[in-house]
Amino acid sequence: MMKLHWVLQTIELLLLLFGTSYGALVSITFDGSAFEMHEGVARGWVARGNFTDNTFVDGWGYLEIETNPAYPDTVQAYAAGFAEGAASQDMIYNAYRYSRSYLSNSLL
Repeated sequence: MMKLHWVLQTIELLLLLFGTSYGALVSITFDGSAFEMHEGVARGWVARGNFTDNTFVDGWGYLEIETNPAYPDTVQAYAAGFAEGAASQDMIYNAYRYSRSYLSNSLL
């Protein structure tokens, strides 16, 4: 019983140290023919996104997207979607990985 208690305390400590929230700030630029993703805020950005993963804190991820009105609406819309996917790519991948693992195990 004492060993189980020690293991649970260790897991709790690891979650506190490494399971805290993390963030990703990206920006999307457009040169007239191609979109490009940059970490941080790039000069001439069309859209920028900030994703904070608080899964281990409160169970939620928070996404903020901002577009630059100097660009046409269609360019802003595409860049906003690109920024959303780029900023939250780790959470998207983990959801895919866990879902695939669950489905694989439940079909056995």
